[in-house]
Amino acid sequence: MSPAVAAVETAPGAALNGRGVVEAAGALVWRERDGRLELPVVHRPRYKDWSWPKGKVDPGEQLPAAAVREVAEEIDEQVVLGVPLPSLRYTTSDGRTKRVHYWAARCATDDDAAALTVRPQVERAPLEEIDDVVWVSAATAGELLTRRADRAPLETLLTLWERGRLATRAVV
Repeated sequence: MSPAVAAVETAPGAALNGRGVVEAAGALVWRERDGRLELPVVHRPRYKDWSWPKGKVDPGEQLPAAAVREVAEEIDEQVVLGVPLPSLRYTTSDGRTKRVHYWAARCATDDDAAALTVRPQVERAPLEEIDDVVWVSAATAGELLTRRADRAPLETLLTLWERGRLATRAVV
């Protein structure tokens, strides 16, 4: 099964899959400004860290839908998902395994309006969850990220960008 097809599996349970793994999804949203790549990173006051926009998958929700919803909640932008990026797996502070599925994504434009009409409305995450969003260069994003492992999807995104492989079209 291709990575793109495998990534569209539905995560069972309340963000906990059948193997006790907490499933989460998010995206590295990119834009070009003056010939350089910029991405948003979010500050989570509860954890006192900087991270990519991401969050737990709702029961019955597909991974890509969760990624789109979480990004919209955390950075207040509708996005169009592109290629899958490396997933991360780590142990949470309460000892559970968490797997985060990432995609490259761009901000939606007027050209994507028809596809966006089928998406449910989402509310912005409360300040207790996300208290800051900053768009920064890829290098600065790498420096701001609290978890070293969060740099792996960034490295892949940069390689794809350098090869001109990030073009994305909205389907749904």
